[in-house]
Amino acid sequence: MNTTPDSWNAWLDATGAALLLVARTLCRNLADAEDAVQSGFLRFWKQRAAAHNPRAYLFRCVRAAALDQQRSQARRRRREARVAAGGRQEVWFRDELERDEQRAELAAALRKLPAAQAEVVALKIFAELSFAEIGALLTLSPNTVASRYRYALKNLAQVLVGRR
Repeated sequence: MNTTPDSWNAWLDATGAALLLVARTLCRNLADAEDAVQSGFLRFWKQRAAAHNPRAYLFRCVRAAALDQQRSQARRRRREARVAAGGRQEVWFRDELERDEQRAELAAALRKLPAAQAEVVALKIFAELSFAEIGALLTLSPNTVASRYRYALKNLAQVLVGRR
């Protein structure tokens, strides 16, 4: 792909409407969709050198940005609904403290797992990769990855239940 400003402008002119349409299907309104396109393009720009198919990767980045925005807004709406229902503002802060405590507890439990299991859990949950993608990344069969994941969840459950 040509990287001159004119070529980028032409490329974005050609794909901009489609990018906005993809974002619009996931966002509540046009302004949010436009924000998602902008955020997605920034994600794309930072890692464009790694993209094998720049056009497909740009769409992936815009979709991810729209989904992130959607999740963020859903969390905000739930938080606001809880506050409105209870009429007390400190609920939000208490929930944040509980989540921080739960995150710390989960992180400690993850550190107790064998490294191979912890890596699979991190790739599956945090990177949101499929077993096939993890297998390709770690040069393992998807079945081996799935087994490690299953054992990891079992071990995590034992560690977390033992802490309570």
